[in-house]
Amino acid sequence: MLRQVERMEGVLAGLGTLHDRSFARREKEILAGLSTASSFEQAQLRLGELLGFDVGKIEADASPDPWWIADDVCLVFEDHAGAEADSVLDATKARQAASHPAWMQANVPACQGAQILPVLVTPVTKAKEGAAPHLNSVALWPLQEFREWAKGSLATIRELRRTFSEPGDLVWRARAAEMLEAEGLDAPGLHARLRTRPAAEGLKTVK
Repeated sequence: MLRQVERMEGVLAGLGTLHDRSFARREKEILAGLSTASSFEQAQLRLGELLGFDVGKIEADASPDPWWIADDVCLVFEDHAGAEADSVLDATKARQAASHPAWMQANVPACQGAQILPVLVTPVTKAKEGAAPHLNSVALWPLQEFREWAKGSLATIRELRRTFSEPGDLVWRARAAEMLEAEGLDAPGLHARLRTRPAAEGLKTVK
């Protein structure tokens, strides 16, 4: 978890410690961005960065949405934020999400040897029969739940920032690691929790 905390330090230092304006602006941008489909991915990227993940997003054919990497954990997202809650997930979207680990292994050196988990963020609660076989290895993160989790995450970071002065403070690092783990914001903890939530079980299959 040390690398995750170190990266968080770097972001907090970059936002400045003399006043709250830059941090407050970033926090506001993330929350506003997550509230609309058009800016969701960029806000998700910024959130992961603030949490200390090595983040990325490439606009290319079949590329995934943002990814978050820390140590040997890689969460790669398939964002479905623009979907209507009463719509049904089709096989194409499910197949796309399931294919992301292979794309990451082929295109992102930082995730080599990592546990790669594709995560579907969506408001839908149903999936077509043809989608079901692709969803066993994909984690489900309901959209509204993700947004609420983001608010809590930012509150934790804000709390940590109050005692942050400069990178390298071992006491602060220990407290940050403890808080991240306690709140389930550490990469291993988040990965472990999401693995127990396969989309194949979380979405109701319909014809």
